[in-house]
Amino acid sequence: MKKVVRYVLVLLAPMFACQQSGDVDVPNEKERPSKSESAVVNPRVDSLSKAPYITRDVKRQAVLFDSSKGKTPYPAHPNVHRLTNLQQWPVDNKALTRVPLKLWNAAGPPHFMVNGTGDTVKTGVTIPAHMQTLDAGPILREEAHRPRFRDDATENIRYLDVDQGMASSYVYSVLEDRSGSLWFGHQVGFSRYDGVTFTHFTESPGIAMGWCMLEDSYGNIWFGTLGYGLIKYDGHGFSHLTEADGMLHENVLSLAEDRNGAIWIGTDAGLTKFDGESFYHYTEAEGLMNSSVNAIHIDAEGVFWLGTEEGLIRFDGEVFTQYTENDGLSNNRVVALLEDASGQLWLGTNGGGANRFDGASFTHYTTDVGLNHNVVRCIEEDAHGNIWLSTDGGGTNLIRGNQLINYGLQEGLYVDVYGSCIDRAGHLWFGTNGGGVSTLAPNSFKHYSDVNGLANSYIHAIEEDHEGNIWIGSDGGGLHRYDGQNFHNYTMDDGLAGNSISSLLVHSNGDLWVGTTYNGLGRFDGQTFEKFDTNDGLGKEYIGCISEDADGNVWFGTDGAGLVKYDGRDFHRYTQQHGLSHNVVNDIFCDGNNMLWIGTDGGLSVFDGKTFTNYTQQEGFELAPVGSITKDRNGHWWFGSGGAGLCKYDGKEFRYFTEEEGLSENLVWAMREDRDQNIWVSTENGLNQLVSTAEDQYAFIKYAQGDGLKGVDFFANSICLDRRNLLWLGSGKGLTVLDLNRFSMPSGAPTIHIRQLDINGEYTNFRKLNEGATSGLRFASIAPFENYPENPEIAYKQNHLTFYYSAIDWEAAHDLRYSYKLEGLNTAWTAPSPDTKADYRNIPPGRYTFKVRASGKTDRWSEEAALEFTILPPWYQTWWAYLIYFGLLVLAGYSYTSWRTKKLMRQKKELEETVASRTADLKASNESLQDVNAQLNNQKEEIELQAFELQKLNDLKSKFYSVVGHDLRSPLTKLFAVVYQIKQKLGTHDGEVQAAFTEFDTMYQNFVELLDNVLDWGLLESNRKKIELQPEYLDEIIENVVCLYEPYAQAKQIDLQYEANISADLRVHIDKGSMEIVIRNLLSNAIKFTNAGGSIKVFTYEESEDVFIKVQDTGVGISEERLKSIFDMNESKRTTGTHGEKGTGLGLKLVHDFVKLNKGSVDVSSASGEGTTIIIAFSKMESTS
Repeated sequence: MKKVVRYVLVLLAPMFACQQSGDVDVPNEKERPSKSESAVVNPRVDSLSKAPYITRDVKRQAVLFDSSKGKTPYPAHPNVHRLTNLQQWPVDNKALTRVPLKLWNAAGPPHFMVNGTGDTVKTGVTIPAHMQTLDAGPILREEAHRPRFRDDATENIRYLDVDQGMASSYVYSVLEDRSGSLWFGHQVGFSRYDGVTFTHFTESPGIAMGWCMLEDSYGNIWFGTLGYGLIKYDGHGFSHLTEADGMLHENVLSLAEDRNGAIWIGTDAGLTKFDGESFYHYTEAEGLMNSSVNAIHIDAEGVFWLGTEEGLIRFDGEVFTQYTENDGLSNNRVVALLEDASGQLWLGTNGGGANRFDGASFTHYTTDVGLNHNVVRCIEEDAHGNIWLSTDGGGTNLIRGNQLINYGLQEGLYVDVYGSCIDRAGHLWFGTNGGGVSTLAPNSFKHYSDVNGLANSYIHAIEEDHEGNIWIGSDGGGLHRYDGQNFHNYTMDDGLAGNSISSLLVHSNGDLWVGTTYNGLGRFDGQTFEKFDTNDGLGKEYIGCISEDADGNVWFGTDGAGLVKYDGRDFHRYTQQHGLSHNVVNDIFCDGNNMLWIGTDGGLSVFDGKTFTNYTQQEGFELAPVGSITKDRNGHWWFGSGGAGLCKYDGKEFRYFTEEEGLSENLVWAMREDRDQNIWVSTENGLNQLVSTAEDQYAFIKYAQGDGLKGVDFFANSICLDRRNLLWLGSGKGLTVLDLNRFSMPSGAPTIHIRQLDINGEYTNFRKLNEGATSGLRFASIAPFENYPENPEIAYKQNHLTFYYSAIDWEAAHDLRYSYKLEGLNTAWTAPSPDTKADYRNIPPGRYTFKVRASGKTDRWSEEAALEFTILPPWYQTWWAYLIYFGLLVLAGYSYTSWRTKKLMRQKKELEETVASRTADLKASNESLQDVNAQLNNQKEEIELQAFELQKLNDLKSKFYSVVGHDLRSPLTKLFAVVYQIKQKLGTHDGEVQAAFTEFDTMYQNFVELLDNVLDWGLLESNRKKIELQPEYLDEIIENVVCLYEPYAQAKQIDLQYEANISADLRVHIDKGSMEIVIRNLLSNAIKFTNAGGSIKVFTYEESEDVFIKVQDTGVGISEERLKSIFDMNESKRTTGTHGEKGTGLGLKLVHDFVKLNKGSVDVSSASGEGTTIIIAFSKMESTS
C-alpha cells in the first residue's frame, strides 16, 4: 500500500531531496542561463506585486520530552567487538618435543605401512608413482543465475546455491586461478565459475568429494578428495593418483607446492612429496608426531608448518618440532594455517578458535574475545592486512586493528564455512556446508531495516546534527537518532508532530526542524517538541523540504501552498501570485549571498527577498519539475528533475544528462558531492556516481542490486554525507550506509575469454576427435581449460560457426556487455550486448580472426580475446585449381590466336600467288599482241576479270586487318578481364602465383603492342590509312605520349625525361595520329632495350629552317650490321628486350614510313652497348608559329 501511495505522490507532486545552505554565490544578470546545447533560456523576472501572506505572533504548541520514559536503544553494531586484554602464551623452546628425521638405512629394517587396499607401501624412501589417465568427458557450460541476498541481510553478502546453478550446496574448498575463474570443491566433485557460467566436473570416474585444491606454478589444478585420492587437471585431461599408484591414503586433507615445483600432500596417513614421477612418504616411522596432516604451509625460508590432530609441527628438513596445548596452543587439532604479511603464523583450530604465533608466543582469539565460533576452518589475509577467520558454525570474523567484526546469519552469511579465498577484486568467497557459496564485498553497502534497529523501513529524510548524531525520518515509524552505537526512536507519543516524516533540518542554533507528511511542522530542541500546522500559517500540512538562510530564517516548501518563511515569530507565505514559478516546492537551497534557489513543479526560481527570477519551460528551461538542487566546489549548480534527468549550470549555459548519457533513471531524487568531488545521484532506479574524467567530462558509474543495494527505488529528501565521510541513503527497503573512506571505486576492466566453438550448430568435444577420421577439420592444439581448437582449418561445408565467450569482472559479474567482430568479413565492432555468443553463418572461404571484448562497471573495454581460423575453399576454388584454369585459358587463347593468324596468312599467301600468276600471264599476252590481235576483245574481258580479282584481294587484305583488330583484340581483352578477376580472388600471397600473373601481364602488353603495330602497318600497306597534314602543336603531342609511357619506365626503374626547346605555340604541318604512333614506337623500343637504372631523354629543338625531335637512350644499342637494314621488316631480325620483352619487328618500319608520309626524315645512330639516338626532322618551310 505504501508503494502505491508513493507512486501516486510521484505523479502528483514529486518530492525531492532538500539541500542545506552553503557558501554559494548567485550569478549576476550577465551570468544568467544562456543558450546551451539543449535550450535557449531567458529567465523571467517577477517583482513582488503584493505583500506575502503573513501570520503574526504564532502560538506554539509545546510538549516537554520525558527522557525517563524513553524506549530502550537498539544496538546498531552488535557484531563489532573491541579486542582488549588478549592473552598471550609464551613458548618454552627447551620444553618442545623434537624428533630428528629417521632416514631408511639399507642395513636396517625397512620403513613401511599397509594402505587401505592391503598393499605394503615403503616410506622414507623414493618410490615410483604411476598416474592413471581419467576420461575428462565433455566440457559442458551451464548458465549461472545472479547471486541472491538473504532476507534481512545487513551486509553486501550474496550467495550461489543449486537454484543459481551450483552442483551442490556442500562446498568445502574455494580457489581463484590465474585466469580469474573460481573453482569450488564440493560434495559431488568440482566446478569452475566465471561469473556467467558454471562448468561442472562431477561424472567422470574418480572425481568425487572435493576437499582441498591447489593451482601449481604451471597452471595445473590439483584436487584433493576424500576417499578417491589426488586428481590433477591440466586443462585437457585428468590424471589420478590413488593407493594403487603408491599413495599412503586416499583421504587428501591438504596440498602445497614447494619452490622446486614438488607437490606436498597431507593425508590421514602422513605427509607425501610428489615430484611428478615418484613419491617420498613421511610417517610416524620417519619422526612425524601425527599422521593426520590437516594443513600445510611452507614459509619464505622453506620451512614446513603442518597442522595435525595433535598440534602444530615445524619441519626444517632434518628435525620435526611439535607445538601442543602444553606449549601454549589453544587446541591441538590444527586445521588451518596462514602466514601474514608481517611473517606471523595464524592457526585455525577445531575447538580452540584461532592462534597467532610470532615465534615466541601464542595469542588466542576465541569466543571469549568476540569470535563467533571456536572451530576455525580457514584463514585469509586481504590487501589491507586484515585477517579473516572463518568458522564452522558462526560464519566469518574480520580482525581489523583492535576491532573484531562478526559476519553471520544476521549479516547474510551461512554460518558453516569450510573453505574461503579472496579474489583479485578484494571480494571474499566462502564455501559452506549446506548453504552453497557466499560472496562478501567487505567495504560496500550496509543496510538497516525494521528487523535490525529501525521502527520502519521507509526512510524519507536524513540529517546530521552538530554532535555528529544522524537523525532519520521514516514513513510511519517516527524519528530515529543514531549516536554511532545505538538507534533511539521518537514518536507522537513523545511529542513528535507526526510519525510520517518527509523532511529534516538542523538549525544553526541546534534545533531540529521536522517536516511531516500529514501533520505539519515540528521543532525539537532536545527537551521540548513544538508543533505548527495550517492554523499557524503553513498553508499545507505537507512539508517537503526545509532550509535556513544566512539570517537564521527557516524556509519551508509545501505541496501546493508555495514557499513559507518563519522568522522566529511570524510565518510569511509566497505563492505564484507573488512571482513564484509554481506552488509545489520540492527543494530550497540558500547560497552565500542569501539568495534562495527554489525547485518547483514549474521549474527553477531564484529569490533575493524582493524579486523572483524564474527559469521555466516557457523560457526554454527544459528541466521541470526541479526536485533537487546542490552546488559543487567548482561553483557549478546541479539540478535534478522529476523525469527529465540531471542538469549542470556553470553560470553560462545549461548542460543536460539523461539515460542516454549514462544516468540510470531520469527521475532524480537527491544529490550530494563527496570529498573527492564526485556527485552522488539517487534515482528511482539505482544510485549513480558521476566521476569527473576531464574538463566538463563525466563518467557514470551505476550501482544497483547486483552491487549490494537492497533497494534501488530511493526517496526524495533522503540523502546525507556526514562529517565521517559516510554516505546515508533512504529507500523503501530501509537505510543504506556507504563508508567512502574504505570504499574503492571500480577502476579495472574485465578479463575476456573465448570458451567454446560450435560448428554447424552442434557441440563438438575437440579432445575426443579422431583427426584422421574428421573430414575437413585440422588444428594443431586445443586451448587449455576451454573447448575450442587453436588456429583451425575448417572445411567450407562447416562454415556455420558459433563462438561462446565470457568475461570475469567480480565488480559486476552479471552486468557485462560484449562487442565483437570478425576480421576478414567486417571491420566494425558490434553494438554492446549482454549476449555471450556470436553466430556466423555461410562464412565464405578465407582467413579470419574473431575478436571479442567486454566492458563492465567502469565502461572500460577489456583487452581483446582472439581466435584465428581458416575456412578452406572447395577444391574447385583452390589456388591450384585457379592455376589450372589460368593455364587452360592462356593455352586456349594462344591456340585460337595462332590458328586464326595462320589461316589468314595462308589465305593471304594464296591470293598473292594468284595475283602473281595472273600478272605473268598478262605480261606474256601483251608481248604477243601482234599475234593475237584478233583476240583483243577476249583479252579485254580477261583483264577486267583480273582487275576484279585484284580488287577482291585488296578487300580480303582489308578484311584481314579488320579481323586482326577486332577478332583478336576482343577475346584477348576478355581473357585479361578474366585473369584479373582470378588474381583478385586469389590474392598475391603466393610467390609462384604472383610470378605467373606478372608473366601474363607482360605477355598481354606485348600482344596488344603487336596488334596495334600490325593493324597500323596493314592499313598503311593497303592505303586505307589516310594522312592529312594540318597545323598541330608538336610539343603537346610529344608531352602526352611521354606521360603515357612514364609508368612503364618507372616499372623498369628507367629515368624518362622530356626537354622542350621549342615554343609551346609552335605548330607543324603533320598528321597528328600518325605522329603519335611514331613517338609511341620510339619510346616503346627505348624502354624495352634499356636496362634498369638507365635513362631515356626526348628533346625538341630548332635549327635554321628545320624542327627536330631527338630520342636518346642508354640502352643496349644496335650493331653496325643490323643498323644497315634497321627500317626493313624481317622476322629474323626480331630481338628481345632487357626483361625478356618480345619485339614485333614492325616498330621502326612504321616509324620510317609514317615520317616519310609526314614529309620528314629519320636518322639513327647507335653502337652495341652504347645506346641509340634517333633524330626526326621536319622542314620549317612547312611550319607556322
